[in-house]
Amino acid sequence: MPRHAVSPAKMPPLERPAKASAPPARTSAAPRFLIQFGAYAVAANAQSTKKEVEAAGLPAVVTHAPDASGRMLYYVRSQPFVDRGSALAAAAAVKTKARRVAGADPIEYVIVAAPAAH
Repeated sequence: MPRHAVSPAKMPPLERPAKASAPPARTSAAPRFLIQFGAYAVAANAQSTKKEVEAAGLPAVVTHAPDASGRMLYYVRSQPFVDRGSALAAAAAVKTKARRVAGADPIEYVIVAAPAAH
């Protein structure tokens, strides 16, 4: 991972898939998934990744929260998507487009559950 990114093992947990016998309940069309492009200990590194993602055509935001040990992490995430498939398609498009940008680091990502609306 470029620029001292936090390993995927230290990122917030991903949403667990539903059991095959019980399809997920859909109560609304509220956005449920985000693309996370990284979690960084240094805010400037998160801002750099945000710029790379946006240069590839997808709006991104940097949020921050302490990890379990209290260390502040800066997360680069997309806008919410209604379903995992839409998030994966957008992430793949960003990754493909970013490859064409001269000198860009490969963009990596994971799909995470969107935080519940308050």
